Amino acid sequence: MRKIILILVVFAVCLANVAYAQRAVSSEDIKKVVAIRMRVLDISARYWARRIMITKDTTVAQLDDNSQDASEEETVYNEKFIRQIKENIKNGNYAPLTKEEEEKLNDARLEIRSIVMPGTADKALQAELTDEYCLNLDARYWAWRVVVDDDTTVEELYKNWGKSTPRNKKIIGLIKENIKNKNTKPLSETELYTKDACIAKYK
Repeated sequence: MRKIILILVVFAVCLANVAYAQRAVSSEDIKKVVAIRMRVLDISARYWARRIMITKDTTVAQLDDNSQDASEEETVYNEKFIRQIKENIKNGNYAPLTKEEEEKLNDARLEIRSIVMPGTADKALQAELTDEYCLNLDARYWAWRVVVDDDTTVEELYKNWGKSTPRNKKIIGLIKENIKNKNTKPLSETELYTKDACIAKYK
């Protein structure tokens, strides 16, 4: 088992960017995720080439940075992925995805998410959750990330997603409150599982 951090929306680079800083993913699950990513490599590489060239909200260097500390299986995929993005950019191959391609990419994302974030597939649990509970759970998690794991700051969080929605603004306020009150203990395994379910329900 090894420690990982999740930014599932990035989808593409390594499991160092696919789950929570508190959680480990088994080598078998890593292999499953890599196999899924390989299945949609061409679509994913074109999507990210377009993000780089048209949307301009990331760069090849940033995606490459996300591949650091990868497993052997991931490294093989990452090299192919970055190489394909560069070729797409060089050849002007970054047309918008078709509806069918978007569906394939989204299906792959959901499949990966169910592996590294198992609570996202728990529909019964999701039905029981309230927005207030999930907000407080999320705020506790991020307070831990800021104070204990020390891999981000409240300012960075605010810059990245604090202005986007009233819900995220509320989370920022709760994070600050948790930090002030020293409520920064790591989430339990059960709480991490529940957080997965919250993400599936509210994000």
